[in-house]
Amino acid sequence: MNWKAMSSERIAVQCRIQIERSNLNPWKPLSILHERGGWHEFEIGKKYLESGERLNRICGAQILSQLQRRRSERRSLPAETVALLLPAIDEAADDEELEVLLRALSWQGIPAGFRKLMIYSRHPNPAIRHVVAWGLPGENRDEAEVLAELSQDTEIDVCDWALFNLSCCTTDYPELHETLWKLTQSKLPVMRGQALLSLARRHVAGTENALIAELSRSDGEMEFNYISEAVELLASPAFLPILHSLTDRNFPKGTFAHQYIRRMLHCCLKPGKISKRT
Repeated sequence: MNWKAMSSERIAVQCRIQIERSNLNPWKPLSILHERGGWHEFEIGKKYLESGERLNRICGAQILSQLQRRRSERRSLPAETVALLLPAIDEAADDEELEVLLRALSWQGIPAGFRKLMIYSRHPNPAIRHVVAWGLPGENRDEAEVLAELSQDTEIDVCDWALFNLSCCTTDYPELHETLWKLTQSKLPVMRGQALLSLARRHVAGTENALIAELSRSDGEMEFNYISEAVELLASPAFLPILHSLTDRNFPKGTFAHQYIRRMLHCCLKPGKISKRT
């Protein structure tokens, strides 16, 4: 189909058809509506969202989720969109609809939306908790505390996103350090790596030694992308002995592990000069 030649109304109809065929994220037609992202597309999404029919509401939420101003990453009409989504969330027919609505809400970047999202952090459905972990930026203590709780969730995808967002935000308080230290003892390399990166970004005392211990693991199981970034942030000469020893282990030249090790060495030898990402 030549989506770009279609009217926004016709594309919305195609979105609705695909949703009915069990495709809850018809990304191609949606992407065209999102790129157009003006008042006309907003009104189309609003019409579907305010319909009394469940799949229409899902279609409307999907349309409204990522409307963008032309040639810009800024959201179109976020406040108006949030005003529509908040009451719709309270009336969601089931968890599937609730998940779509919450995800649409999280895209808007509005504090009122994030406050609504936090209400569902202990929802029994892990898919809902996943949306909360994915959508919260953690840029204030309330949000960070929810992410810290979700970073210890029973579902790995929930934990992973919660910890990733904690590693990206700057919110800091002592209890958060305790949670992150606990996660550095996880059996999963990705969890240890993100926890150590979070500690490094906050320059928490003891992180340097914890990173050296992670690099010294006899099983070699570590998440090099996160560990490398943490080492680069600290760029301490104290890392040099372990990094030199790693070059003699089973990390052949040309492998990603070898490239990460070389980059960490470069940063620690020349603090302040972040090596080129590979």
